[in-house]
Amino acid sequence: MEPRTRTKPSLTVTPGVSQVSVNVVQWAYRVDYGPSVRPQLHTVSKDRRCQCSLGTDCPAVAVVGDYLRAGGERAPDPPFDFWPRVPETCPICGAPTAPDCELTSREHGQGWRCNKTGLHCYWAARVVPLMLAQRQRQYVIPPVGAVPETVSASSPRQPIILAELNAWVTAERSQTPKYPGITAGDMAEAGERAQVRRAAWAAEGYCPND
Repeated sequence: MEPRTRTKPSLTVTPGVSQVSVNVVQWAYRVDYGPSVRPQLHTVSKDRRCQCSLGTDCPAVAVVGDYLRAGGERAPDPPFDFWPRVPETCPICGAPTAPDCELTSREHGQGWRCNKTGLHCYWAARVVPLMLAQRQRQYVIPPVGAVPETVSASSPRQPIILAELNAWVTAERSQTPKYPGITAGDMAEAGERAQVRRAAWAAEGYCPND
């Protein structure tokens, strides 16, 4: 009996001329080989990997490389809290990660968990863009000459926030919380402030629900 060999997936090309086109789709590149090739459409990520079964060996990866060298439009980087694929290392502590399909969503991409901290680092990473945006809202009226900072993965504030969150995750796992909780007294004070605010609105004839 002849030994069995596993055949490697390949593109199937039918006779005829194929017009290849490349377009930016979200944070990746869509390669269209035309109707003479099966599969016709291939999606190549920025880490040079196709979503088809060929992965890094797909000819569409080389097509995207030629497209970029010819001056083609580059795909933008995804937001920090969106993962097209499960990250190889945790963005918070650097430990290996594992997929978690229950956390996969359209808004945040592939779900994952940290092999060191479980879900602590995943949720901490989700907070990073919120903390970046909150730091920018420190001024009601910005000082003269201030330039708004773009909330992105390249923000100069991001390393500071990542260090803060890493310390928080470490403290949380060691059962020494860094941040205080909310007490019953805090809730009572918040209720009193809400009553004062509603009284002021009533005196001014203002109803926020109108």
